[in-house]
Amino acid sequence: MKLKQLTRHVWAGCAYWPVPVMVWIVEGRNGLTLVDGGLPSMWNPMHEALHTTFRGRSLNRILLTHGHGDHVGMLYALTEHLQLPITAHEFEIPFLSGEKSYTTLRPGSVNKDIQPGDLFTIFFGKLRRPIEKFTANMEESLQSGALVARLKPKLTACAHFGVVKDASIQYINLV
Repeated sequence: MKLKQLTRHVWAGCAYWPVPVMVWIVEGRNGLTLVDGGLPSMWNPMHEALHTTFRGRSLNRILLTHGHGDHVGMLYALTEHLQLPITAHEFEIPFLSGEKSYTTLRPGSVNKDIQPGDLFTIFFGKLRRPIEKFTANMEESLQSGALVARLKPKLTACAHFGVVKDASIQYINLV
């Protein structure tokens, strides 16, 4: 995993398993934030990057978008070496603690109260729908993506397949 600086304050790291899996480091006034925990294999390169690329700047927190295995895999090794707060949306806590399973959220299941999934993917530089297999409710996921259309970010980083420019324009074609 190599880190690539995307903006003045944001770096992206990527590993392949079997699709690209992304993590980000965001530099703020209060230190560095790791967004998502990626795969277990990402820990050694991340550990090295913290000592080289970010020399003198401390990792102060971890922010999880959700608890899929490819978003939390590095956390076990990371928390053995560093004592950091891990933040996630309150709806994700039962999944992260093992109390609930994402598989119960499929259509026809009893538990439909939380609808996780990766919001977008990118394929050949174009914004794409989330991966169907890992998305409990495609319609809800696409509706959540309307935020991109409203905010109009210059860059949109996706958990799988990288970063896309002007996602707000491409979002219209997904719905």
